[in-house]
Amino acid sequence: MADTPNHDVNNRLATCHTPVGNSIQQARQVLYGHTSQYNVPCNTPAVVASNVQQKLSFSDQPSPLDPRQMTNLEAVLNDIYSKLQNIDTLPNLLQSLPSIDARLGGIENRFSRMENEIVQMRNDVNRLENRVKGTECNNSELNERLNYIEMERDHIKQENYDLRERVVEMQARSMRENLLFGGIAEDTCEKEDRDNIQTEKVLQNFIKEKLNIPDNIKFHVVHRLRPRQDGKPRTIVAKFERRKDRDRVLKAARDNLKDTQYSIYEQFPNEIMERRNILWPIFKREQRAGRRVRFKEDKLYVDGRRIFPQDVTDGQK
Repeated sequence: MADTPNHDVNNRLATCHTPVGNSIQQARQVLYGHTSQYNVPCNTPAVVASNVQQKLSFSDQPSPLDPRQMTNLEAVLNDIYSKLQNIDTLPNLLQSLPSIDARLGGIENRFSRMENEIVQMRNDVNRLENRVKGTECNNSELNERLNYIEMERDHIKQENYDLRERVVEMQARSMRENLLFGGIAEDTCEKEDRDNIQTEKVLQNFIKEKLNIPDNIKFHVVHRLRPRQDGKPRTIVAKFERRKDRDRVLKAARDNLKDTQYSIYEQFPNEIMERRNILWPIFKREQRAGRRVRFKEDKLYVDGRRIFPQDVTDGQK
């Protein structure tokens, strides 16, 4: 009965649910064919007696093993050996666990910081989105205000243009009875004549002598303009009392003053004169071409179609 303690140890190993126990159980199954009796508790007398008797019988007369059993036994033993080698590496693995835990802790801390940064970035993005939305709203309001201001500007610009045209028209109406006389020499007595009486007499004599109009034409105002830069005599401005006299003098000038030093022409505001200077070459060109032209103030018509100064300037660009 001296083998009973060892048998108990073996039996415990066989019944333990461990990789080594499973391997031993498989080995016994290969050797003895079955393991049902080892599942019985170790303190059972029948088991102890049976084990001793069986061990003695095997020690006295060993039975030959089948080659297939030998192959299976070698496989089981190799499996046991490999598992035992894995068990030998457990201390090293246990020693490395603290460093692994530390590294995992560091990784967790990094992930935690990254999560906090991501949350902060999301908050920043949300704030930026809110600011962008607010900016878009402000831009929309600014665009509306800008459109309104542009409309008001265009309206004011049109009103200003209309008012300026009205002023020009009023100036042109006030000058309809006026004629400008150029090339008439100045009399010495005109320099000290503040009432322009002598200038009016000089003009009346010019009309009688050069235009062959014997009538004594009356004027509202007659005076000379400021001195010319080219040294020629100052131009005389005359406002006729009657429009008929003004038109008769203008017609006589066209008939009698060709190829002379004298010139008589209508007076217009500066704005109309600038437009006439642009349209005058077009008028002469179309007139030489035999077109039907009409030029009145700043309005030029060619074959019934009006030509605007802007059309001429745009065509020259």
